[in-house]
Amino acid sequence: MNKRITIPKKLEMILNQSPDIEAIVKKTATDFAPIFRDNKLYFFEDYTDHGIEHIENVLSAAENIIVDNTFNIITPNDVSALILSVLLHDIGMHTGFETFKSIIENHAYDDVMVNSIDSKTWSELWEEYLSEAKKFSTKQRLMIFGDESWEFKIPNLARKNSLDGDDRKLIGEFIRRHHARLSHEISLKGGIVGADNNFVPFAEGINPVIAKIIGIVARSHGMNLRDTFVYLREIGDISWKKPLDVNVIFLMVVLRIADYFQIDASRVNSNLLKLKTFSSPLSILEHDKHLSIESTSEWHDDPESLFVLAKPYTSLLFLKVNSLLKDIQHELDLSWAVLGEIYGKEPLDKQLKIKYRRIISNLNKESTFLKNVNYVPEKVNFEADSELIKLLIAPLYGENPSYGVRELTQNSVDACKEREYEEALNDSIYTQNIEINIYKKNEDYFFTILDNGKGMNLFEIKNYFLKAGSSFRKSLDWKQRFTDDSGKALIERTGRFGVGVLAAFLIGNEIEVTTRSMNEKTGYTFKTLIDTEQIEINRDVKAEIGTKISIKTTMEVALQLLRNNVTWDAWYRLKTPKIHFISNLIQHQKDYYSKYDNPSRDEQLSDNWHKLDIEKFGVVHWHYPVESVIGDNVSRIDNYKERSNYVLCNGILIPFANIFNLPKTRLKELIQISPRVSIFDRDNKLPITLSRNNFDGDLPFINELYLDIYKDLLAKLLCYKTKCDVKDGSIRIDHNRFTHPGVKSGFALYFSKDGFTINYPYIRKKIMGKYNFIKLNIETKDNKYHAQYSIPELENVMYFYQINAFSSISSFKEVIDPYYYYGTVGGRIFLKKELFSSIFLPQKNILRYKLHSAHKEAWEKGKWVAIDYDYNQNLVIDMNEVTNNDRIHSIIVFEGKSMPWYRVDDIGSKNALLFDILLKKYLRDDVVIPYEMSDRQALFPDAFLELEPYMRKYIQ
Repeated sequence: MNKRITIPKKLEMILNQSPDIEAIVKKTATDFAPIFRDNKLYFFEDYTDHGIEHIENVLSAAENIIVDNTFNIITPNDVSALILSVLLHDIGMHTGFETFKSIIENHAYDDVMVNSIDSKTWSELWEEYLSEAKKFSTKQRLMIFGDESWEFKIPNLARKNSLDGDDRKLIGEFIRRHHARLSHEISLKGGIVGADNNFVPFAEGINPVIAKIIGIVARSHGMNLRDTFVYLREIGDISWKKPLDVNVIFLMVVLRIADYFQIDASRVNSNLLKLKTFSSPLSILEHDKHLSIESTSEWHDDPESLFVLAKPYTSLLFLKVNSLLKDIQHELDLSWAVLGEIYGKEPLDKQLKIKYRRIISNLNKESTFLKNVNYVPEKVNFEADSELIKLLIAPLYGENPSYGVRELTQNSVDACKEREYEEALNDSIYTQNIEINIYKKNEDYFFTILDNGKGMNLFEIKNYFLKAGSSFRKSLDWKQRFTDDSGKALIERTGRFGVGVLAAFLIGNEIEVTTRSMNEKTGYTFKTLIDTEQIEINRDVKAEIGTKISIKTTMEVALQLLRNNVTWDAWYRLKTPKIHFISNLIQHQKDYYSKYDNPSRDEQLSDNWHKLDIEKFGVVHWHYPVESVIGDNVSRIDNYKERSNYVLCNGILIPFANIFNLPKTRLKELIQISPRVSIFDRDNKLPITLSRNNFDGDLPFINELYLDIYKDLLAKLLCYKTKCDVKDGSIRIDHNRFTHPGVKSGFALYFSKDGFTINYPYIRKKIMGKYNFIKLNIETKDNKYHAQYSIPELENVMYFYQINAFSSISSFKEVIDPYYYYGTVGGRIFLKKELFSSIFLPQKNILRYKLHSAHKEAWEKGKWVAIDYDYNQNLVIDMNEVTNNDRIHSIIVFEGKSMPWYRVDDIGSKNALLFDILLKKYLRDDVVIPYEMSDRQALFPDAFLELEPYMRKYIQ
């Protein structure tokens, strides 16, 4: 038998006084009964009961909380509005697929939108909600979907069966937030819109003004009571407190209190809990919270009190139920206050009242129940007191006050970037301004930092600035304003851990803050120590937009900031915002702007800078400054301010970071000198230590950076204008190494009539067997070896040379002994006679024994003696054609056509896969580079096309 909605007797008796109104109410109850009877809650399958029994319980509670005398005052219009608003107040939770689709896609209720309350249509709300859902926090994902790893996708509203469980939960959360508004608009529309224009009528024939009253009463349980007053004035004008003699505000109070009182176990099916597992922690808590309450009754010692008997079986449920009871008490207090404001001037016998003023329970400290539970009925969790916060500062920052400057500078830069972004949305002109001052006033020393950034409101001050470990960038407010639809940040924000403000106390014991949000007309000011018991925050109507922080410090700290390895003016190093530094403690330069000019993320880069767009990470800029020192191990330089090859993250210096000094990259590649690297990490994906002084793991862009530097290396090689060449029977000698700032000692050069190349494994493999190799040993006391030397005309010969080769015993071995060269076992050595005599005398012990004993004297001619050691070549050199320059004191012709290279040449032993890939792509087998640029361009067209951005600075 179909169950009907039963109306409580007292309410029904008043309703009977107006047969027309009674008919409308009962027909509506009959029409809506199937919806409540079904109680499937398509989008809320895990929620508590919202069926017929719930409606009847709310009606009974409403009747119960109205005092007897008030029943003599209220009218059929009052009762009809109350009953119909009870039917409506949670009807949104019964929204089905077709109704939701009609609301969003067919704009079914847009024509009854209440402009005085709502500013957005349903479709606009839906789009806004989807944008927010993309940025749900881990906690939100867990509470709504029961899964921290939930991934956003837009629900497909084409067909009902296309929605999965997560889609329904996502839509359900949207409806839950706005179901009170839907109740209001159903009343104004006159019914529920379904599929194919199906329509479930609501309160047919009701007075339109009464329909508005019903709607706002139903909606009010999801609003602040006083927020309804503007709409009531629209309905009733000067009689807004009682439009059409309906006691609308009293009805709102009755509904919200009656709905709250539906908190006992009758609202959930305990058997259902045993049969199913809830996927959402929110649903589990909601069900368990209701099951914890066994009964409600009037308290015999106090007729105005309602007694709640609850038996929560965990401490968490105890806290949740206690919180619920406090919320109800708050509503009772608010309701009585509003009733007093509205009806307090009426005669006592005409005042509308509710029965209860207080709610009490068995969960007080003296209760027998709490004494017998196994758990401790208290809120217990981790908390950090001020002493622990003090202890955190030293391990994080080493008691270095310069880190306090960094953290405050970083906060100011972030605030300016946020304001710049928001001002740009409004097409407003805004110039970032940051001023840092270290000064002496009378006998006291002060540090101040002032910015005109976005400033802070009271909520941000309390919940982020003054709460260690709470980062504003993780808040939903920040994500909604500064992230795109995919959840990626639209601006750089360096702060991530929420502990940075602690470093300010390294500068001084007390900080004074004045701040005003760009969205508010009033600012705030306060002073605090790190362990102040109560921080007094005062309103400041004169505060400018932005934030000023002042810290009283000591002379020692002030001077330390000016003289530290990373001084006060060296933390932020991008062009903008340009920071203004002022100090009356500096003798020569008391007022100046930041000298650093590293480019911002999206500006046009000069030819010296290179940009990497790293997928799923961010943007990286890099370049080798002119002042880079080849061979410098930058990680050993103590003065981080002066080091040119530093690393930035969002413009802030990471003082100990060395890109190529990480465990998985060290000694692995040719490139071991780090460039200057400027990382733009909008989404905080850079692995960095809590103190932000160094990296904390492998870099997500290291391979891309290596590859880009190798492109630069190859571009420089292809543009290199060597002064060494072989032409017309002569060899011109200049510098014998090709250098790049990323390579410690550069590459040995090899040159022939065809062109030049470098000593590198990939190249050796390509020219092996194609050339014979001849080494010239040159000695000079005045370092003037740059000259042109006559040589015999020889085909397929590659030359290289060494300067001052006889400077030590070990260098004798390098010159004379082919064993000292990889890639060869023997050779013919041409020595001047005097050198031969001094080296190969029997009593000399300069060379290896085998070379001493096994060499053969091939011939002697003029000044030269030829010595063979495992040499079987037919290459003939006419030494008469060799220049008569005393600087060439020996020549080695190597056995075979393998490529010799020094054992002491580190570069020759390192094989870099990424560099090999580039050489294979652009040079292929033609690894000898022509001397003429036009010939190079013709031979390597792809390289000159694709590497052109890297070549610009080398071609100039």
